[in-house]
Order: sequence, then structure tokens, then C-alpha cells
Amino acid sequence: MNIRSPLLRDAKNEASGVDLQDAVIAVIGSKGGVGGTTLAINLAASLGQRSSGTAVTLVDANLQQPDAALMLACEPQHSVVELFKRSAALENQIIEACRCELSSTSGFRLVSPPLDGSAASENNLSELVKVIPSIGNVSNGIVIDLPKNLDRYLVTMLDLASVIVLVLEPNLLSIAAAKRWLAAFEDLDYPAEKILLVANRLGGKFKFVEEQLFVSFSGYEILRLPNAYSLSESCAIAGAPIVVKHPKDNYSKAMRIVAASVYDRLKQTT
Repeated sequence: MNIRSPLLRDAKNEASGVDLQDAVIAVIGSKGGVGGTTLAINLAASLGQRSSGTAVTLVDANLQQPDAALMLACEPQHSVVELFKRSAALENQIIEACRCELSSTSGFRLVSPPLDGSAASENNLSELVKVIPSIGNVSNGIVIDLPKNLDRYLVTMLDLASVIVLVLEPNLLSIAAAKRWLAAFEDLDYPAEKILLVANRLGGKFKFVEEQLFVSFSGYEILRLPNAYSLSESCAIAGAPIVVKHPKDNYSKAMRIVAASVYDRLKQTT
């Protein structure tokens, strides 16, 4: 699919002000280094641009190695651990204090673990599951950047998700890892409609591998994102999502297609 296809025009011209209330979108990389966190940030920003009123919330669930705040130049005064401590009786005021406002965009907020990784020593994702509904009460949808270790805690997060976005790259290791994830999702009885594959960093020199990628996952929708590694690095230094800082770039245009596809899937499941 060409990223300048008619689907792009449909995604761009679709009415804004969409309602993502109660939606939970999980983003997970097939393996480390495929750009999952970058995608989660730009997906949250894209959905935030399409929504009205309450901002979308991006939740960084990487308790040991939180990167989203660093990539957004955000220094949260209050972390998700504060929500864990008060999970029995969470007040909206406490949640709002933990939703870090971003200088680069008003469309979404960030909930992050402590940047020193200390949350991983005493907490796990089952505690995050308990507070997600409360975060949802003050958000127009939640995007969760998930870690890549498959255990019972991660499964509880995946069960909670309305849509799972699996990110892969056009290389043999990433493709093999994505197939393992899909086998696990099948064992968990997740329908194919719940899973969206996004092939990241396309347009490299290994054209044959890219072509094979799109015939390796029959039954699953695969969307394309062009290689924007250098642009991602510069935007991380600036603390801004690509879709905000460079809205006319091909990556941003392709990301709006991803956001439109996620929204379409959410409409089908509600």
C-alpha cells in the first residue's frame, strides 16, 4: 500500500472530535529496538489530535526502563507508583497530578514510572491493571507502551486491551519474534481483529525481506511506516512527537493511517 493512497485522504479528512472513552490500546514491540515506544508516543499524539475535550493518556508500562518521558522531555513530579499506593480509593485529583502535561502538545498526557527504574523492584503490571479503569475515567482513551517479557502480568494487560498493536521491522529476527507473539496471542484466544501489525522502518535496502514480510502473516492486517530513525532521534532531543513537529512528513501521514485503523477497530468492538 502506498502511503499516499486514498486511505490516507480518508484518514486525514475524517471528522475530528472522536470519542475514545474506555478504549485501551496496547503497543508492544516484537523485540527490543523496533521502535515500539516511538510508535506509542506518535499514536497517542495522533489520536489526541483526532479527539476533543479530555486528552488521551499514554501510560508507560516499562517499569524498569521507562523511556517515554525522556523522549518527550518530560520530568513527572508524580509517577504511576503514586496511583499504585492509592489504588483502593483513587481520586481524580491524584490521577490528574500523575498525568504529566507536555510542552510540545496538548492532545495527550503521560503517566510514567519513576525514571530511575525503581518501580520494578516493588511493583508489577498487575497493579497497573487495577488503576487503568480510574485513569480511563479522566481520559479520552489510553495508549499503553508495554514491555516485551511475556509473563502472567503482561497477559493481564493484554487481556485489558481493546486493540493490540504489534510493531515489527523488516528483518528476519523481528519477523520470527512477531510470529512467536502471534502464536502466543492465538494460545490466549485473541481474535485476529484485536491485533494490528505495523511494519516499521520500511524503505531500506532489503526489498526482498520487506516483500516477504507482507506474505508471512496471512489473516492479519499489516500497516506500513517508513524509516524515520534520524527524524525520531531529532524529535526526541526536542521532546516532541514526530506527528506534532513534522506533520507533513511521510511518517506522520502514515501514522495517521495507523490511528484511523485503530479507531475503526475500536468502533467495531464497541
